Amino acid sequence: MEGGTLPREVSYAELLAAEAEVDRAVDASPEIDRFCSSLDWVAPAHETLQARRETWIRRVGEGFLCLAVRPDERFGPVIEPLECLWGFACPFLGGDVAALVDGFFADLAARSPQWQLGVLPGIPAHSALLLHLLHRTPAGLRVAVGPPMQRYVAALEGGVDGYLARRTAKFREGLRRAERAAAGAGVRFERIVDPRAGEVAGLLERINAIEARSWKGLAGRGVNRGAMRRFYARMIARLVARSRLRLIFARLDEADVGYIYGGLRGSLYRGLQFSFDDRWRALALGNLLQMRMIAWLVEAGLTSYDLGQPMAYKRRWGEPGPTTVAVYVVNAGAMR
Repeated sequence: MEGGTLPREVSYAELLAAEAEVDRAVDASPEIDRFCSSLDWVAPAHETLQARRETWIRRVGEGFLCLAVRPDERFGPVIEPLECLWGFACPFLGGDVAALVDGFFADLAARSPQWQLGVLPGIPAHSALLLHLLHRTPAGLRVAVGPPMQRYVAALEGGVDGYLARRTAKFREGLRRAERAAAGAGVRFERIVDPRAGEVAGLLERINAIEARSWKGLAGRGVNRGAMRRFYARMIARLVARSRLRLIFARLDEADVGYIYGGLRGSLYRGLQFSFDDRWRALALGNLLQMRMIAWLVEAGLTSYDLGQPMAYKRRWGEPGPTTVAVYVVNAGAMR
């Protein structure tokens, strides 16, 4: 780096304490997945889904490098982001991407253990960040780019009517039938508005009870158990503390039969989970919950609903959105 100054080492506790500065760095980062690169996503993932690792967090000017070092029997220490299960999070946070890349390579050379591989997902395709990683690589290192990963995003311009006008006639007719059936059955929808921290445990209990009765829960694949339960519990607590949670329950005969929730980031809503009691599958509660959430987001003036990674149903609900790639950095001199 200029003047030989290395990035400043930051502990994980210091990163959490500097959340306002991290938020500013995330917002200044061009083209990244801002929700999944924020601490609202990264901290719960690091704390619940990843094996114990040594963190490698650095401050570069107003930006941050959010990485960790994982032992690997084949490659030795592997450098990876704090969240690397899905690879949504970009570990380079800040507007000065050249300084971040130079700082990463300088710190890699000066302070890293004898490593062979770095895995850096969440890099926006065709971005300045990707170009800097490819063209500012020091001698002795090799860089490769993995396959693209695309998100699906529903545009909310034009309100609910504008959104539906961009869907197919078959989609709209299916929703009308579902609305009539649900109304006839007596289904109602409950928005949870600005819950307090003391209400989080009760909300989680309701969510997990519904999830246990969903097809995924009945098959033992629900997010109501294991590490995923802890991940979403911690994320929901963080979102509540920052007034960033949006949560709706579907209710029938005074019982919970469905839920949908996600988190806010500026004008964007990131969908997280939705599910419903499998006994009421015929009522299409998933679709109705989606539309209730879209209506709420439109009322609040939000412009985008990030549906996450591609799945067949998401093509009906949104349009192709941002694309990211993983960058692999190989220490050629240390290869065994």
